[in-house]
Amino acid sequence: MIGFLGPALSAVGAVAGALGGGSPTQTTTSDNRTWSQYTPNPATLPLYGMLAGGATQLGQTPTPYFPGQGYVSPSAPTQYGVNQGMAAIQNQLPWLNNVAGQNYGFLSNAADVANNPYVQGQLGVNAQQVGQQLREQWLPQINAGAQQVNALGSTRHGVAQAQAAERAAQQLSNANASTMLTAYGQGLNAQQGALGQLGNLQQAALAPSQAALGLGRSVEGYQGAALQDAMNRFGYQYQEPWSRLGQVQGTLGAFQNLGTTQGYGQGSSTAPNPNYVNPIQGALGGALSGLSIYQQGKNAGIWPGTY
Repeated sequence: MIGFLGPALSAVGAVAGALGGGSPTQTTTSDNRTWSQYTPNPATLPLYGMLAGGATQLGQTPTPYFPGQGYVSPSAPTQYGVNQGMAAIQNQLPWLNNVAGQNYGFLSNAADVANNPYVQGQLGVNAQQVGQQLREQWLPQINAGAQQVNALGSTRHGVAQAQAAERAAQQLSNANASTMLTAYGQGLNAQQGALGQLGNLQQAALAPSQAALGLGRSVEGYQGAALQDAMNRFGYQYQEPWSRLGQVQGTLGAFQNLGTTQGYGQGSSTAPNPNYVNPIQGALGGALSGLSIYQQGKNAGIWPGTY
C-alpha cells in the first residue's frame, strides 16, 4: 500500500545514516625512522682518528706567551742622540739665547743714530769736508772775482760770502741726513739678521742629536723587523697544528658523501576522521531525509494517495 511508503522511506534513511558514519579516527603511516647510523668510508677512518687524537692533544697543551721582550729598546745611536740633545738644551741653547740677547741689544744701540759714536764720527767728517770745500774752493773763488772788479769789502762781496756759507750749511745738512738714514737702515737690517740667526744657531746646536736620532730610528726599524719575525716563528709552531686539523676536517667534509646511512622502522599517527558522523545523529538525519523524499514525491503526484 502506498500509504505506508513514507514511514518505510524514513526507516530506511535512519538505518543508512546510522551505518554510514564510519570510524571516528583514521590512521596514517609515515616514514619516521626510529634510529639511523652513519658509517664513514673505510678510507677516511685514519683521518677521523687523526682529527680526534690531534684535537685531544692540542686541547690539553697550553699555548705559551712569547718568552722574549716584545718591544725594541732604544738603540745606541738613539741613546746618544737623546744625551746630546739634552746637553744642548741644558747648556748650548741658554748660552745662545744669552749671546743673541746681547747682540740684539748692541744692534739696537747701533740703530740709535743720535747716540751712535760711529755715526757721530761720520758727521764730523762730513763737517770737515764741507768746511774744507768752503774755505779752499768757494770763498777763494768769490774773493778772486771781487778783486778783479775792485769790490773787495763791498756789500756785494759780503753777500756772496754769506751765500757761500749758506750753501755749505745746506750741503752739510744733506750729507748728515744721508749718513744717519743709511746708518739707521743698516742697524735695522743687523737687528733682523741677529734675530734670524738665533733660530739657525739653535738648529745647528741640535743638529748632531737629530742626526743620531735619525740613525737610531733606522737601526730600530731593522731590530723591530727581526723581533716580529722571531715572534711569528714562535707562534707558528703552536698555530700550525690547529691549521692542519682544520684541513683534515675540510677533507672529511669532502668525503662525507662516500659514507652510508642506515635506519629502520615506520611510525604511525592517528588523527580525527573528517568524514565521521555520529550514529544517532546519522539515524535521525536519515529518517528526516526519507520523510522529505516521500513528501516531495507526494507533492509531485508520484504516489497520489493513501490506500
